[in-house]
Amino acid sequence: MKKNKDMVAFFLKFVIPYWPYGLIVLAFMLFGIATSLVFPYVFKIIVDEALPAQDYEYLVMLVSILLGITGLNLILSFVSYYVYNWINN
Repeated sequence: MKKNKDMVAFFLKFVIPYWPYGLIVLAFMLFGIATSLVFPYVFKIIVDEALPAQDYEYLVMLVSILLGITGLNLILSFVSYYVYNWINN
């Protein structure tokens, strides 16, 4: 059991200086997951409300939201990937 504690202590001295960056990566990943969950809901609104009502202004707004979320997700993925690789080097 002591050997396991020594091993954990050995690895923690390398991990502890980088824990804030790990939290940043985790936050970006969680926000990326949250933005990905918006897609099915917006598509539901498009199919159930905008298309049957032939409300094209509403459709353009919803598609713009999808494009904005895609751009945001792309930026978040890039930053998360960059910070993750910075930690690894």
